[in-house]
Amino acid sequence: MLTVDLTNPYNFVETFQAADQVGKTQKMTDAGKNNQTIAGVNGNFWIVPGQNQPAVLLGIPHSGSIKNGEMITDPNGWNRGRSKDQKELLQEIGFAIIDKQKRIWIDDFGFDGKVEIPKMGSYPIAQVNRIRKEDELVFYNSYLGEAVTRSNDEGTEVVVKLVRGQKWQVNKQVICEVTKIIKNKRANPLAPGEYMLSGIGKASLFL
Repeated sequence: MLTVDLTNPYNFVETFQAADQVGKTQKMTDAGKNNQTIAGVNGNFWIVPGQNQPAVLLGIPHSGSIKNGEMITDPNGWNRGRSKDQKELLQEIGFAIIDKQKRIWIDDFGFDGKVEIPKMGSYPIAQVNRIRKEDELVFYNSYLGEAVTRSNDEGTEVVVKLVRGQKWQVNKQVICEVTKIIKNKRANPLAPGEYMLSGIGKASLFL
């Protein structure tokens, strides 16, 4: 148990992703060395070997995680249980959230993101930094790290960057500009400052 004075501007609490990259694992002691951490908590639940999950997803949270306004993974239906018709989530799960005023909130939350293209409409973002499924649009960001987008040789991948003055944040619109369009080519890497919209099926047609 810790007592922390969060009115001290040098004290803060934040989440972290192992090695700052989805698909990686890291010892708690090694993670703490990188940012002068004085205490840490292993935040379950994340994907480990033996859970019948693709190896590229090793180490990422089963549900949602956000750091400084940038999503690591999206909140999803994991471990919630669903009704027989699969339309209703039957139980909540807990998230700890710290806002800009360093206030802590413990509650459930979900994800509702979309891509809007002027004069072309919008399309929902199905997942963040996970594996693309039929007709899905998946968003990949800096937490993809040195890995490549998780796609096959079908679909469309659009590389974007933030418009000057923009930053990643939740519950806000973020404006980007397109720098590259890649069609029917698998596993594309991201350079620093690049982000990817990856679509297949209907999502590919939209992009």
